[in-house]
Amino acid sequence: MADRAASSISNAAGIRYLAVKPERRGAGIGRSATAYCIGRARELGKSAVILHTTRTMPTAWATYERMGFQRCAEIDFQQGPLKVFGLRLDLAATGPLFTVAPAIRDAASPELSE
Repeated sequence: MADRAASSISNAAGIRYLAVKPERRGAGIGRSATAYCIGRARELGKSAVILHTTRTMPTAWATYERMGFQRCAEIDFQQGPLKVFGLRLDLAATGPLFTVAPAIRDAASPELSE
């Protein structure tokens, strides 16, 4: 596993601890939340979005790949016995696929602002 910190990726936004309650899964909530984060990163002028996932989350991993994220092995790490894998979405390469609707952006909590 690589030993490079995600924070070493220049001009990238990160997504941490995105989770959907089990009883709410399958309704597109995770995809929508991820798309929102991608749109905000683009608005903030970021060049990439990075996140981490594990093999225990195959549905989330597949969703990220469908959205254009690619493996970024340089930010993989080991947390105890758990292998954690980095994924990266290059915003310049994907174009404006995801934007943040003004009503959603304006209602966002302050911690999502930057």
